[in-house]
This record gives sequence, structure tokens and C-alpha cells, in this order.
Amino acid sequence: MTFPRLIPAVLLMAALLALHTAGNRPSGAAGTEPAMDLPAYLKPATDPATGISFTRITKPGALGGGIVCGKIYCSHRYSSAQAWNADQSLLVLMNGCNGMCFLDGKNYVPLFHRNKPGECEWHPRNADLMICVDDQKISTWAPRSNREDIVFAAAKYRDLKFGPSKGNPSRDGSRIAVRATRDDGAAVAFAYDLDRRLKYPDINLAQVAGTTSSCTISPLGENILCFQN
Repeated sequence: MTFPRLIPAVLLMAALLALHTAGNRPSGAAGTEPAMDLPAYLKPATDPATGISFTRITKPGALGGGIVCGKIYCSHRYSSAQAWNADQSLLVLMNGCNGMCFLDGKNYVPLFHRNKPGECEWHPRNADLMICVDDQKISTWAPRSNREDIVFAAAKYRDLKFGPSKGNPSRDGSRIAVRATRDDGAAVAFAYDLDRRLKYPDINLAQVAGTTSSCTISPLGENILCFQN
């Protein structure tokens, strides 16, 4: 989507999944996209080029519920991370609001702000929980109550990473892939089963060509994929 002028903040738009188009134009055909004014905050709008309905859900400054968006951007963290929880009752923003900012997942009204160290991703089946990895622990965390339950305390590992950045859990939320530094200094990755509280054997990343940037678990939790630079 384009606007007729630059605006001072990157806007997060939540588009409704009514993917119809208006004025279908053949691919590659010449044409000028219609100009559109900056949409009002939390007011439904329609893209004049496509007919898609969307809502602007952030703006610079205080939103309510302790949430304050920065002037440059206020957005979801990363494209491969889930913004909504399992039942879409909560939506989390992690960029530009000085922590983790939770909105109502249906109407986008700001609800509450949390400061949580480490990396957290939504549990794909339990709407109340996020799965978190931080330095020497793996935990489940309930953002609404701010309750954390540690499922793994890593005495022989440090600098645990949930990916980093691309650490989605398995489809059922039972397993994750973790990068870490072992107490002998070796860079390793391992799978962890949260339901069984079971750590799987280390994978020595020095045996893999290149430098590992991040690791993630497969949807069924049976394989670990690491991205190499």
C-alpha cells in the first residue's frame, strides 16, 4: 500500500482476510494507484486499489494500558513469528513499544504492557501461554497473569537462544530447538520436549560448515533446521 506523502511512523495494518479485489487489472497493465489519506486510528478503512478492508492499529504516543509507541515504528516482531495467540484473543507487538505490548486480538484495543527478558513465542495450542527462552532457562509464561513456570534450568549451558528470532515451536507446542553455549565453550543446538521435560542430545555446530545464524524445529518436532551463513 502506498500513501501520497511520507509519514513519521511505520504503521502496522491488520488486514481482514476478505481477499477480493476491485477493478481487476491484467498483470503488468499500466495504471496509477489511487491516493489514500492516512487512515484514522482503530477505524476500519478500505484500500481503494484492492477493496481489502483493514484497520490501523498503532500510532505514535500513548495508546492506553501502559502501551506507548515510538515515533519511528510500532510493530510485530518478525514475519515468521505469530502475532496472535492460539484463539486470536490477544495480539502482541514487540518492536517500538519498549517491551511486549498486548492488544485485544479482535478489536485491537490496547490491553497491557509487559517487560519480559529473552525470546518468547505463542504456544500454538494453549492460548494462555507463550514459550520463552532466556540465558539459562526455558519456561512457559502466561502474559495476562504474568506467571512463569520454569521447565528447564540449564546448569551446564548458557546464552540459550530460541532460534534466535526464528524459533517457532513444533505444531503441537511440545518441542522447540535451542541454540546454546556449553560449559566447555562449544556452540551447540538441541531439542527440548516441554511436555516430558526432556532434553535431547547436543548437536555440535562446529561440525556443520559455515556459521550458524539460527535453528528451528520441524512442524512435527522430529528434525532441527539450522540456517548457515
